[in-house]
Amino acid sequence: MKRILSVIGITFISLSVFSQESFCGLSWGIKSGVNWSNILTESSIFDSDKDEISPKWGYVGGGFIDYRFTRTFSLSCDVLFSCKGAKMDFSSEQSGRLFSDLYFRLNYLDFPVMANFHIYKGLALKIGLQPSFLLSAKMKSTAMKHPVSVRKKINAFDCSMPIGVAYAFDCGLLFDVRYALGARGILKTLSNDDLNNNSVFSFTAGFRF
Repeated sequence: MKRILSVIGITFISLSVFSQESFCGLSWGIKSGVNWSNILTESSIFDSDKDEISPKWGYVGGGFIDYRFTRTFSLSCDVLFSCKGAKMDFSSEQSGRLFSDLYFRLNYLDFPVMANFHIYKGLALKIGLQPSFLLSAKMKSTAMKHPVSVRKKINAFDCSMPIGVAYAFDCGLLFDVRYALGARGILKTLSNDDLNNNSVFSFTAGFRF
């Protein structure tokens, strides 16, 4: 009888360990979606009488790797091409002109490293650190024939602490929503004390392999 109980006990322990290990390990995937971005500012960006800044939509997409340590915790790292910026209307007293529908397009390569807390089935809360490297910066409006590069006026590096929530299905399909506020100003022409930071909501869908 003791031997039978011992065998049953060992079997249950082995199944428990196997079940725990089945949740662990390395995985990777791809994702794609949209940014709803804005520039939070308390100063005039273009030295004009009035700036009206509103959000704009942009593309975000790339790949990720993920390592699951336990049922409840994993670390992930993304590589994302991310279109940020804002839509602006401003008037200039010097030129006497009103500029409308001006799109400020900032393209970054983002490297978010996220701690993922799996709280219920496929639901996870996420927080991390995201260094971002500027790829290009352009202005475009209906009055311009071609986009104008403003890269020399933009800081080449940004950093933020994204937070978010994600849901992953057993089939590999996943959805992710994040918000990230840049930790430093994007414009070289303004001091670090002036708020002019990237503000980005990201909505992505992806697939884990």
